[in-house]
Amino acid sequence: DEYDEFIANPHDCVVEKVLPRLYPALQTDPVKRALLFAKAMLANMDYQNRFKAITDELVKKYGYFSPPPGSLGGVTAPFDYLADFLRSFTGISKDVRRCPEKVAAACEALLPYQVKKGLPPNPHRHGYTFVALHMATYLRTSDFEKLFWPSFLKMVRALAEKGQYCYLFCEHDWMRYLDHLSELPENTRLYFEYGDPKTIKEKLGKKLILGGMYPITYLRTATRQQCIDKAKELLDIMAPGGNYIFNFDKSSLSPGDINLDNYIAVLEYVRDHTRYDNAGERVRNVELPGKLVEPEIPPFRSRYYETWEDYRASRRTDPQLERVIEPIIMGYEDQLLALLSRLC
Repeated sequence: DEYDEFIANPHDCVVEKVLPRLYPALQTDPVKRALLFAKAMLANMDYQNRFKAITDELVKKYGYFSPPPGSLGGVTAPFDYLADFLRSFTGISKDVRRCPEKVAAACEALLPYQVKKGLPPNPHRHGYTFVALHMATYLRTSDFEKLFWPSFLKMVRALAEKGQYCYLFCEHDWMRYLDHLSELPENTRLYFEYGDPKTIKEKLGKKLILGGMYPITYLRTATRQQCIDKAKELLDIMAPGGNYIFNFDKSSLSPGDINLDNYIAVLEYVRDHTRYDNAGERVRNVELPGKLVEPEIPPFRSRYYETWEDYRASRRTDPQLERVIEPIIMGYEDQLLALLSRLC
């Protein structure tokens, strides 16, 4: 019964109503609430800095590929945002039947926020914005086409138009949606959990970058040779012609999930049998017809996000210092927005 308020401004609604429900500590006086947010910001910055230090050390020690600084992002599909954070699996399933027009309007209303959230400071073709797709395979195809796909496709296209390509984890089985996936911008990365590799390669392999589908359970249950044979089977289908990155159907959560010897054997086989003579060349010599056109998505606005124009209008600033001040002030705004987006 709060859809209309959410549709009017999703971020305002989340800050004012959703976060205090999720975090009872925020249900206090304004001074304590401000101090709690200050602590949360410091804790978030501490986490980010520690994580970066660990990553930098691993990259330096082992030579792992590191995307350009500021080129990684993360976001959810608008429909998944409603289901994951606000309504739950059962709640959104009821809404799809009781008020589908409200669900569709909420997904559209979320687009400015999701595009803002998914666009990192330094968009780059060697970076990506990760999107795990959750609810699509639990919907009827007709509901998927009306409620999930339109806003999601607009989001991915808007990010691609800004130079940032998405890395989509197609959770569960997306075989009935392959024709829809073919509408995504060229070089979008698709990481499949399940599906028929041959059909996926035939339908999507010339336009999109594919990966996944190697069952990680093999590493714990199969013999070393069976694990290698499975890798060969998948590579023989997916690797020819390029546009393929080897990875597993899901990630292991602990060392006990896999047999480390099998894991090493598979990665060594992939390393030794996936060398291209034409590395770096385009997969296709002919461009796709037409130019990608950015969907008409209004800019993100919220009473809790101060743009540089808002800042200048409410304060006296020295024009000679604005080029120095602007990135600092907007950096603070974006850090706070990122924190709020992690809380919900």
